[in-house]
Amino acid sequence: TEQRKKEKNKKMNFLRSKDIQNLIDEFLLKYSLEKEHTLVGYDTANLDSLSPRRVRNMLVVSSLYDLYMLEEDGGLVEGLSLENSPLSQAVAPPRLIHATNVSDALEMIEDPSSSFDSADVAPFDLVICFLRVQENHHNLFDFIQRVNVAAPRLPVLLLATDMKQLKTLDPRVDESCRVNVEKTRAWEANKQGIWSWPFLWQGDFSLIHAMIKTVEDRLNMRHDAQIADVNAIVLVEDNVSYYSSFLPIIYKEIFTLTSNYLSEQHNLALKLRGLRSRLKILLATTHEEALEFFNSFPDNIVGLVSDIGFPREGRHDELAGLHLAKYVREKYPNIPIVMQSAQQQNQSKVETELENVTFINKHD
Repeated sequence: TEQRKKEKNKKMNFLRSKDIQNLIDEFLLKYSLEKEHTLVGYDTANLDSLSPRRVRNMLVVSSLYDLYMLEEDGGLVEGLSLENSPLSQAVAPPRLIHATNVSDALEMIEDPSSSFDSADVAPFDLVICFLRVQENHHNLFDFIQRVNVAAPRLPVLLLATDMKQLKTLDPRVDESCRVNVEKTRAWEANKQGIWSWPFLWQGDFSLIHAMIKTVEDRLNMRHDAQIADVNAIVLVEDNVSYYSSFLPIIYKEIFTLTSNYLSEQHNLALKLRGLRSRLKILLATTHEEALEFFNSFPDNIVGLVSDIGFPREGRHDELAGLHLAKYVREKYPNIPIVMQSAQQQNQSKVETELENVTFINKHD
């Protein structure tokens, strides 16, 4: 466990750079100044209705050993809460139910009353599969398909412990840990309507919290933009390892800084409304998915963080991020843009073709 954490910290130092911290501050400051009226200018009933689709009941499918490992690495229950947030005591974490195999999990999904002791029975809002390849890979995708039949559009997140397992668990992921566009097309042709995202466990228990918030932000963006003009950052990254490391850090900053921006004069109810109207993160793994966010929410996107190479027009494009950034800069000239790449030579391309764009080397 300690060795894995050391390797992860060495590899992901770029995420803790001042550029990233300043970027988040810039996004949040812009958001805070423009959205100060959110707490006072909107109907209270509308604010209370923000983020209606929250993860309240979560099913974790894993072996007892893997559940123990999650606890050993940092505490699964702690990972469900708002770390370092003064509002953590007022926001109830999701109720967690555990299944040790896919058969029990399916029974719980099809009949939620079998999962809860109380009379307050509600369907699951999220399923996280943390399964070892040798135990479950033969029936994992049959399980996902059956979940989609029993509970259409129920998000199923796949959580692997290493890259080899990730590639085996999710056929969309290739040898470089990227969501491969050709493999994704084949997947979607056979499994239409299934919502499944891969993630990579790297010893940081706050990943669970980030996974939940990523799902909630996607589910609630349209509703919250209409109700309270809530804003978002678009994150474009097809490397599962990188977004699994980046999301916990950026969410932690957003929750901490949002809490700090809320005036001490506001009472708890107003602070909670402000937290619900916080900046959202919209994760995209392709050029088209990112464009869809900008086209769907043209007045609500306040920043772009993008990789350089990712799928575009049905194939992997090493310069897709430049195409996206040029489009965004032309259409939204004031939006802050950060380009990330593991290839240092891309910095000159970014600086030559774009103005006022921050470049970050992922391996610095």
